[in-house]
Amino acid sequence: GLLDKGVDALWMDGTEVEVSSAMWNPVDNVRDTKALGRNAMGDFTRYLNPYSLLTTQGTYDGERATGDKRVFTLTRSAWAGAQRTAAASWSGDIYSNWKTFAQQVSGGLNVTITGNPYWTQDTGGFFVSDFPGGEKNPAWRELFER
Repeated sequence: GLLDKGVDALWMDGTEVEVSSAMWNPVDNVRDTKALGRNAMGDFTRYLNPYSLLTTQGTYDGERATGDKRVFTLTRSAWAGAQRTAAASWSGDIYSNWKTFAQQVSGGLNVTITGNPYWTQDTGGFFVSDFPGGEKNPAWRELFER
């Protein structure tokens, strides 16, 4: 129904498997979804990443079935082959700090060198906890500007 109303693109936000019960990995400061073991398809270490590809592929196929309009989907996750699904990914809800900002440069290069031409990031970060006062903090404004 959205496409019939004139919507040209979809923002799917996260197309990755989100499992809140994943084991916390304190070394990398992330949840380790692969440590969960198995899902309906098999071992998470083998079948976790293709989930994003299959999700964006299903969206692409569904939109193409409605007509010849160009498909464009913004998604937080992508995987090898996502360029054929018209998926534009971004680095997700990142922290506002200089270390994360620096990682965005190499991360973006790594994504685009795989053949996925559309990539972006949350400029200035999404979580601003390192900067009291958020957007009013001059140090955060400098990070955002750069």
